[in-house]
Order: sequence, then structure tokens, then C-alpha cells
Amino acid sequence: MVQAVAAKSSVSTKKDIFDTIVSGRATSRKDLAKALSLRPNTVSDLVNEMVEADLVWEQTMSSTGRGRPMVALVPNHNRLVAILFQMDSRCLIASVVNLQGTVVYACEQVVDEAADNAAMAKTIQHLYNEAKQHLPPRAELAGLIFSLAGIMEAENLTWVFCSRWPNMRNLNIAEAIQEDLEMVLVRNMDQELKARLRQSQSSSGGTLLLHWGYGIGTAYAHQGAPVNEHEGRFGEIGHWQLKRAEGLECVCGAKGCLETVAALWALMPSLQKKFPQISNNEKKLADELRTLDLLSMPEMSDALEAVIMVTANLCRAVFPKRVYVSSPLIENPFFWAKFNELFRSTTIIPGIETPELISATRSYDLERLGAIETILPKRLMALMGG
Repeated sequence: MVQAVAAKSSVSTKKDIFDTIVSGRATSRKDLAKALSLRPNTVSDLVNEMVEADLVWEQTMSSTGRGRPMVALVPNHNRLVAILFQMDSRCLIASVVNLQGTVVYACEQVVDEAADNAAMAKTIQHLYNEAKQHLPPRAELAGLIFSLAGIMEAENLTWVFCSRWPNMRNLNIAEAIQEDLEMVLVRNMDQELKARLRQSQSSSGGTLLLHWGYGIGTAYAHQGAPVNEHEGRFGEIGHWQLKRAEGLECVCGAKGCLETVAALWALMPSLQKKFPQISNNEKKLADELRTLDLLSMPEMSDALEAVIMVTANLCRAVFPKRVYVSSPLIENPFFWAKFNELFRSTTIIPGIETPELISATRSYDLERLGAIETILPKRLMALMGG
């Protein structure tokens, strides 16, 4: 029992040492002992173990004066990496990501809208094979992270449905890869929201993140922690059924879903008919839509009213303090102003303050930072002896 407590203490101290080196608050054994109020011998022993594990490197710095040259300690961010899968419109991206959250290598492939399970599995396998050929020298692959959109059974690694590829249903990620590696499946919005709140000045209370793009969905966090993060199911409001959409067939197979009148996959034919120059890529759309007269189109006004109504109803259920909104559409200042006007004119509940509305550009970087926490920190602790 005493040995177990001592081992746990040692691992915790190593983590403190590693974090201090990473932050730049100390670059030598002497500085570490002072910064962490530790005995020099303790620091030296633990640093030696971390050097042996290749988590920390020692670099001899040239000295301009007399005496022994200084030995600087630097973290080896590439000691552990993960392969992270993300989505951008109908493109699947596989990135080799290190402990710092830096992308070491990335490859991508556009997946046809008609892709079924076999086609998607083949794409995933191809991207994995490509990415694993570009691991940093001596790096350990800690596992695979799939940060995706849609409905999933995260514990079973099953991607149930995604609006962008309606013919793909119940795809088992592990069977697609067929490797003995740790794998996790998470919703991309949960990971972005988690990281966004960590960088926010306030994460108290409830926070709702609405993404309005090819699909329409939300993530909800209470006190900074996403709800149902480990299940992969929350806030698929795009498939809430509306009277105004009655009879319209959705890519999910049902009729009357919000997405049939408001998702980009439904709006794109009308948008491209009026504005032939715009693309199908969400990133590019944000710039392309910025100066267009979207509100002159009845379809866009109807879509806006529908999204506002459903978002307000969700607010009546979870009562968030703030609502982040990300969408290529709100990059258009007139459209965003109308969104604000309509939302603020909607009474959530008499006497209850309307949530703060915040424009939030879709961030793949924040999503990446949130997603790598599902595997890399745990493996890092294991390398330290935990």
C-alpha cells in the first residue's frame, strides 16, 4: 500500500515536472527544484527516468564564462502521437498529432456523397495507412481518435449516421481499421466546445454550441463538461420534425426534419442557382457568402426562422447562459444581425434572461485540442509509471 502511494506520488511529481518544462517556467534541474519546491536529488532522479523514457531531452548549452556548461531540459512533444480523423464538408482528414496538439502530418480525401459503408471503410483504411507512414522518428502511436459529426454509439465505436453520407449506416470503426490499437469515437462538436470553454473567461453554468452547416446540430456543456460526451448522442436538432417541413424527405429517411428546410445540403441548390460562383466547401463558403444578399431569398428567411424556433425551444429545455453559433451563413453580417434580432425577440420564459449570443467561427484547431485529450494524457501518465 505504501509503495502504491509512493508510486502515485512519483508519477504526479513527474507530471508536474513535465508541465513545468513544457510551459518554459523551468529549463534546468536547479530551476525545477526551485519552481516546484522539491529536493534537488528528487528532481534529478525523476528527470533521469523521464530522459530514459525519451519524454525529456537534455541539451548542453554553450557557456560564455567559466564553469560547467548548462544543461537545458526540453520536452519531446513527438514522444507520443495519435492519428486524428476529422471532417470538413465531405472531406475526411487524417492527421498525425503530437502531445502539444501540433499537426505533424496530414492527408485528406473527398468522399463521394453516395458512399456506403464499404466505400467509407476503404477511405478510412487508406488514410490510416498513409498517416502511419509519417510518424515522427521513435514516436509511439498511442491510438486513433475519430472526431466526427452525426449520430454514434461511441462505446461500440459505431458511426450510426451522418447527413453528409446518407448511404453509410452503422459503420464499425474498429472493423474498418482492423488494428490492435486503442480507438475512440467522439462527436466533433463536443470536443470543440470543451476546448473553447477552457480558453473562455467564463464557463460557469450551461453553454450551448449550435453549428449550422451541411447538417445542423448542437453540443451542450455544464460547468465546462460536455453532456453525454462519452455516448456521442446529444442535440441532433437537425432531425427534429417541424410542421413547416411536413412531407419533405430528409437524408436520414424520415420526413419533415429541420434539415430539409435549413441544412446547407437542402439550401445549396437554391443558393447556387442564384449565386453560381459559390462552392460546396464550408470553409470556403464562409468567405463567399460574406457579401451576398442572402435575406432577399425566401428560402433563407424561412430557414433562419426555423433554426431560431428550434434553438429557442432547446434553450427552454436546458436554459444555457450563453449560446455559441457557428455557421458559414453568420459570417454574412446582415444575416447574423437578423439572427440576433429574431433570437432576442423570442421570449425563452417570462422572467428568465435571454442567453448571451456569441458568434463563433468553426474551429478545427479547438476540436483537435479537445479530441487529443481522449487518449494522449492517459498514455503519457502510463509512460511516467502511472
